[in-house]
Amino acid sequence: MKSYFFIVILAFLGFASCKPAANATEDKKPPKLSEGDMALTPEQLKMLFSKTRNGVTDTRLRWPGARVYFWFDSQIPENDRNLVINALVYIQQYTCVRFYQGANENNEYILITNYNQGCFAYVGYLRWAGQQLNLGPGCMYTGTIVHEFLHALGFYHEQSTYNRDDYVTINWQNIEKGQEHNFNKYTNQEVTNFGVGYDYSSIMHYGAYTFSSNGQPTITAKYSGGENMGQSKGMTYSDIAKINRMYNC
Repeated sequence: MKSYFFIVILAFLGFASCKPAANATEDKKPPKLSEGDMALTPEQLKMLFSKTRNGVTDTRLRWPGARVYFWFDSQIPENDRNLVINALVYIQQYTCVRFYQGANENNEYILITNYNQGCFAYVGYLRWAGQQLNLGPGCMYTGTIVHEFLHALGFYHEQSTYNRDDYVTINWQNIEKGQEHNFNKYTNQEVTNFGVGYDYSSIMHYGAYTFSSNGQPTITAKYSGGENMGQSKGMTYSDIAKINRMYNC
């Protein structure tokens, strides 16, 4: 389905029995980003450019038991923490993924920061103490938070999928010089759609004018529904189905 829905829910998330052993609060250099807001590990980057990586098909990138651990950097104010918690509860409302404040038994968790480095997240479960997910100025909106956490769950952008050319046209002539790599397409051996159809309304889809150099669209839809590309009001039924199929629930 192409329709989306968004509900703000005030609820209590789980607390892990382990508090992170270290809370990294020092300024960090922003990592090299792919597709605008995805931070990739050196191994992921190597596999990306060698065209041999598995992407979200790699089960090692999935959080065990659909249990995701997170911790707030000490610089994040209370009202922003509440926005994040509401977004995570929203994801929980429609999926089997569960979020816990704290760290797992191996001191692995997502560290939510608010450095002046934009909005970005590492893709998938990396077994790190303090896997960074940054929500800098202008990022504290529920849709943006959900988008970044879906990256952390193991999802790439919708328009990067292997069959995207059946649904959209990439207007390379309108893309900012040097930003063409953000429109890379993966093969069906690198990513999977989990049997769910292409979704213009996905919260993981670029907008039509993303990285435009001239005010003209960089992505044109081939069918109706393209006017919803880039929406950030909430997850679609397709987004929800993919999450639940990725995590076998």
